[in-house]
Amino acid sequence: MSGGPHGRGKAPERTCLSLEKWPAQDRALWQAALAPPDPFAEHGGERDQHRPRSNHKVEQNYGRWLTFLDFEGLLQPDEHPAERITPELIKAFIKRLQALENKKNTILGRLEDVGIMARLYAPERDWSFINRLASKVRAGPNERCDKRSRLKESNELFDLGLKLMAEAPQQSTQRLAAIRYRDGLIIALLALRPLRRGNFVSLTLGSDLRRTPEGWEIDLAGSVTKNHAPHICDWPSQLLAELEVYLAKHRPRLMACRNRWHSEVGDRLWVSSHGSPLTEMAFYDIVIKRTRGAFGKPLNPHLFRDAAATTTAIHDPDNVRMAAPLLGHRSFATTERYYNQANSLVAHRSYVKTIRLLRDKNPDSDETPE
Repeated sequence: MSGGPHGRGKAPERTCLSLEKWPAQDRALWQAALAPPDPFAEHGGERDQHRPRSNHKVEQNYGRWLTFLDFEGLLQPDEHPAERITPELIKAFIKRLQALENKKNTILGRLEDVGIMARLYAPERDWSFINRLASKVRAGPNERCDKRSRLKESNELFDLGLKLMAEAPQQSTQRLAAIRYRDGLIIALLALRPLRRGNFVSLTLGSDLRRTPEGWEIDLAGSVTKNHAPHICDWPSQLLAELEVYLAKHRPRLMACRNRWHSEVGDRLWVSSHGSPLTEMAFYDIVIKRTRGAFGKPLNPHLFRDAAATTTAIHDPDNVRMAAPLLGHRSFATTERYYNQANSLVAHRSYVKTIRLLRDKNPDSDETPE
């Protein structure tokens, strides 16, 4: 479970109201938007061509809006959804999200998707006030997000994965051994193939993960990647033997587990501790737990992508542009802008090295570099 006073499961006011709990009008209009368009109907089918993942995000963010209204006592089931979306309530929604320590990008995402729903519900109305309020949020102060204090190089993350797999035989039960081995393989693979969370978790044997004469290949279709471009890479040769052990020994043990949340795994690669396909949230929690235990500070899965670009920039600067295709970016500018922490890290290390050299020349100094 995530930490902090508002962590997952600790604050019901932060939950996203699930679709089955939406007011009937909201639910019916949204389901009509998801359905194939009817050429004789005035509305409906607007979201039919959007990806399920994109529609799920809209559904979640709008559910968060409904939760806000519900906690404020303003969710009237008989009221048309568009009537609730007013400048005053959107301002109150923003203030509530800020009070709950939501990051700027989270708030902007919520507003964007409430705006999408507003235009579905009443396309003839002027909803530009939502964009204007979002612009004010965007122009506000940026939160400090110190990645550098948590960032590790990819080789350190890979070593952690190997260590976890090596410790599996020492566990007290076969189930615990399988869990530890799975977690180690996840960490090690993520260090070498830092796929986005949804693509990583949904890897399926025989589909986007296939055996080849040389080993195994990951082949993601453009329909499932963020930039709509296919992404193909081999399974790392350093982990071929570990994959075979997982498939032959530990994955079957996990698949044999059962509890009330059980659902069929099928050909999904990653299996949860209760014998079901691993979810994105469970995957996130695994990475947080294992990295916090190893390094004292947690690394979320997305930081593995930063680590890949930064490690390449530090240790192989001549080939730094290869980080773009590694991360599935169309342009290196995206990689450089969001993931390359190398310059500041190298500068800091150079500074510390200089101070140490100066101290060696002046052993009476009591100054200690931080």
